[in-house]
Amino acid sequence: MPMDNKKNVALLVMDQQNVLINGISEDPDSHLANAKTIINAARKAGVTIIYIVVGFRDGYPEISHNNKMFNSVRDNGILELSNESSKICSSIKPHESDIVIVKKRVSAFEGTELATILRAKKIDELAMFGVTTSGVVLSTVRIAADLDYKITVISDLCIDRDNTVNNFLLAKVFPAQCEVINQNEFMGSLV
Repeated sequence: MPMDNKKNVALLVMDQQNVLINGISEDPDSHLANAKTIINAARKAGVTIIYIVVGFRDGYPEISHNNKMFNSVRDNGILELSNESSKICSSIKPHESDIVIVKKRVSAFEGTELATILRAKKIDELAMFGVTTSGVVLSTVRIAADLDYKITVISDLCIDRDNTVNNFLLAKVFPAQCEVINQNEFMGSLV
């Protein structure tokens, strides 16, 4: 299914950070090679590339003691923006023309300028992949659907700690709100 107007499309590359990819992916090198192929093809086709990263200031002042998930981030000393392990994986680092958004919560929308940028660029279609499927991908799909974006999830570039949850979300939950396609289908949609 070809994209209607590639200028109205953004590819969200979500949480492709060293500490997350290396901690979750069974084959980080293969995952990153496939991600690089998708990103480069989308960029060449005129699709806006937006990297979403999760990160916190030193000392984690953004993390409430009530937030169970991010308390474990703070307790384990990960995802501080000053830490090299929190950087976007170097093999897929952003180009100067790409947009990088730092988030403090699970969704790419919550507390970020993503919606403002999408409106300014007249983007109404989102393609996305990320780490983790049950985290950033699920949260972003749900909000994007409520905001009436046309959404595509690139299934074989979504990874999660739990393969059963990953497969359930991709096969049973996401299809009610978006298209779920593999990377080859996505590449075909760019022509």
